[in-house]
Amino acid sequence: MRDPSSRGGAFANLLTREGPRKRVVVAASGGNHGLAVAFAANRLQVLSTIFVPEVAAATKQERIRSLGARLMVVGQLYADALAASREFCQGIRRNADPRPSISPKTLLGQGSVGLEAEQQCPELDTLLVSVGGGGLIGGHRCLV
Repeated sequence: MRDPSSRGGAFANLLTREGPRKRVVVAASGGNHGLAVAFAANRLQVLSTIFVPEVAAATKQERIRSLGARLMVVGQLYADALAASREFCQGIRRNADPRPSISPKTLLGQGSVGLEAEQQCPELDTLLVSVGGGGLIGGHRCLV
């Protein structure tokens, strides 16, 4: 399969917007969504701030930083990172929700991973999906 880190939230929320692109993109993540957003922001030369909990894998944190994102490691749980990201958003814009599982476009993008698995492996009868912020599993549930 192609690299799923460049799907979902990153391209749905950055590439499908009409008009001028946002000056900053904010995401709360357990790791994967943050990687996708950081990747897309880097490619589009958009500033990104990614909030993750302390339990996020060190390799994911390093990769997010290497993509030029401002990484904010906050609290022990995803809920702590989400709360901090929402507070941050209030200071820069209104009506922002940095959760990966809230946008229908994000869910559709993330669900495309499951569709691709079905196309490449038609005999597949079980697909294990990690659950962090809920976006990946939500997308799979919607499309597969």
